[in-house]
Amino acid sequence: MFSHVLLAAALLFHAGQQPFSFQAQQLTAQLAVKSSTIRGVIWYPVDASLPERRQTIGTPGHPLFIAGSVALDAPIARAPKRFGLILLSHGTGGTARQLAWLGTALARAGFIAVAIDHPGNNGAGDPTVQGFTLWWLRARELSMALDTIVANRTFGPHVDLTRIGAAGFSLGGYTVLALAGGRVDAPSGIDRCKSDPQATSCQSPPEFPGLVPKMLALRASDPSYANAVANSNVNVADPRVRAAYAIAPAAGEFVTLDSLRNIAIPVRIAYGTNDTVVPPPQNALRYANWIPSATTFPIVNAGHYTFLDACTAAASRILPALCVDGPDANRDAIHAAVAADAVDFFSR
Repeated sequence: MFSHVLLAAALLFHAGQQPFSFQAQQLTAQLAVKSSTIRGVIWYPVDASLPERRQTIGTPGHPLFIAGSVALDAPIARAPKRFGLILLSHGTGGTARQLAWLGTALARAGFIAVAIDHPGNNGAGDPTVQGFTLWWLRARELSMALDTIVANRTFGPHVDLTRIGAAGFSLGGYTVLALAGGRVDAPSGIDRCKSDPQATSCQSPPEFPGLVPKMLALRASDPSYANAVANSNVNVADPRVRAAYAIAPAAGEFVTLDSLRNIAIPVRIAYGTNDTVVPPPQNALRYANWIPSATTFPIVNAGHYTFLDACTAAASRILPALCVDGPDANRDAIHAAVAADAVDFFSR
């Protein structure tokens, strides 16, 4: 897959972190969000002499998630001059920083990791039906994020354009497989849901109660949205992406088998054996069975939300569905194992 710096060199890095943003007026208008600004986070290698400090997600005085340890705004490491870059995509209703456990690990291993808050489908802004259902546009958002970083005066000169990859969780897992060439057939999926409304893939997500009936109503009343759904089978692959790592990927039953058969880049699929939110047979294993290059990494005892950042004690009390894993699942240990596997995958 990729040539890469030696492991001994990778151990010399700490993780830096900076915010970034870019304008995407046409995309955000299609997603019915108020702001045309897409915001994100960059994790990147910095000199190991620079101290890292723990970051959290939540309000001041009330942290909910532990978003890694980083050296905020530190200068990027000087050597080697160029690093591979990994695009990161969060799950439904998540945020870029919910993948801090992976982004910081990639940075310490000598990669630049770039994550965004997908507009209309993140925990930092107002959700929209379009943002939660026009999934294929997420891949275009990541391509625009890549354009932004490559053109950035600080980071662009340090990006090795021959070593671009993508990793994502849940709907973000689908997103990186869309970057690899996976295509959605939304109309057929909607028709299946009409005949089998109890199917897991046809349920409104907990992050947006009532989404399915709202989506059906919008499709009937808004010609522009109906047209977008009708043209879901658009090619959003980015040829710059050379490898994809999907973690508990969702939307498996909506992606066409022909498009999966034609994915030519290396693909790795990690999933939890106890995932009841995005069941592996219809999702992770369906992708793995039809993508010729795919290999799998089953994580015994992991559930779906095990792949979110680690929770604080307060979050475990008030958000048990997101924070409390099974008795035999150690979230920190699972994060470490998946991050190490992703580093190994991208390094090869």
